[in-house]
Amino acid sequence: MNEKVLIAILGILGSILSAFIGYFLGKKKKIDELRLNQAFPRAEEISTLMQDIYHSDISFAEWWKKNFGHLENIQQGINYFEELDIYRDTRRDIISLHDKRNRLRQHTRIARIYLNQKVLDDIEKYLEIDSFSYSHDGMGGILFTSFWGEFFLNLLDEEKSKERKKSYRRIKNRFNKMHNV
Repeated sequence: MNEKVLIAILGILGSILSAFIGYFLGKKKKIDELRLNQAFPRAEEISTLMQDIYHSDISFAEWWKKNFGHLENIQQGINYFEELDIYRDTRRDIISLHDKRNRLRQHTRIARIYLNQKVLDDIEKYLEIDSFSYSHDGMGGILFTSFWGEFFLNLLDEEKSKERKKSYRRIKNRFNKMHNV
């Protein structure tokens, strides 16, 4: 084979290879741009919800201690909280917090393809710490619900409070690292 023919063939193969590489790099760049355009707004929304939830958890625990911490047992406070009309707004705010937790769960599921898995796993762990079981009468709590009591028992649990704080710091650090990239 002639040297000129070999050089021409290598030149053609190089051009084809260069075109393929350029195509795939360009496609990867577009995919990365799309991911980035989705990642930051989602991260901002998730971070905001996470901060709201964490600070609400702290505020409600402090609110309980100020209002009912002097009582002999927690059940007395729960009874007052459930029965007295003056706590209606606080009950509404707790329901709003519960809704925020559900929105955060939903956003983390959607964000799995855009955001760092470690931060999302940490958020899920935080939400697990915040989770509690309760029972009710099946009629929207008209006759009976243990929601309020279980909510405050969960918040006031010292071990869970420490875990919440530790988990929130880890989440905050991971978001800061993502932001600084």
